[in-house]
Amino acid sequence: MKTSRQYRWQKKKIAEGRCARCGAKRKHYTILCDACQISNRLRYQQRAGSQPWHEGRRGRPPRIPQPMRGGGGEIRNPKPETRRKAEIRNPKLA
Repeated sequence: MKTSRQYRWQKKKIAEGRCARCGAKRKHYTILCDACQISNRLRYQQRAGSQPWHEGRRGRPPRIPQPMRGGGGEIRNPKPETRRKAEIRNPKLA
């Protein structure tokens, strides 16, 4: 069976060190650039109904503070003190 043009284009971009979705230079991730990876993560958070981590509630703090989509659809970052506490717990983040 013949592979699709889209799949061949994606494989070519990955081999060149570029994003498989938009073609931008990749930095930290294997397949997607940072912008596409964050948008992908936000889309899955919204689909799964995930809520941002809050101190004093169940669950561990995130290792890497991620932007979360609020109720109005805007993207917001975790509180600065939450990020600082995560950096204290994991010095690699600083």
